[in-house]
Amino acid sequence: MDDFHDEIMDETEGPVLCYRATRAVSDALYSDYIERVKVAIKDYGEFRLLIYYSHFPGWDEQAASKDLPFYAEYGRFMKKIALVNAPDKEVMAKFLRKNIIGGELKIFSKERYADAVLWAKS
Repeated sequence: MDDFHDEIMDETEGPVLCYRATRAVSDALYSDYIERVKVAIKDYGEFRLLIYYSHFPGWDEQAASKDLPFYAEYGRFMKKIALVNAPDKEVMAKFLRKNIIGGELKIFSKERYADAVLWAKS
């Protein structure tokens, strides 16, 4: 689970997984994310997600095909998801999955990054 350390932000702690989107989501990157979610659920009974989109070229086909099944299986354990500086396409994708996410979804501008971190951890 260490191949993607540059995407994992220092604010990650406990059930809060904080990622910086710096490259396309590959199958390997998404598989790593799923493993981290499983660990958070095992250890805390939930997970929270913050994604900071600093550069996001999109998804590869294999990773994208895992996203909806992921939310179907693990979405009920997601307590919060904070999207920071998210492209419109990503915001729409998350809103379309809102009915299978167990928790809250909030959108933040990059200027409100600190607020997003506090919200995700609260």
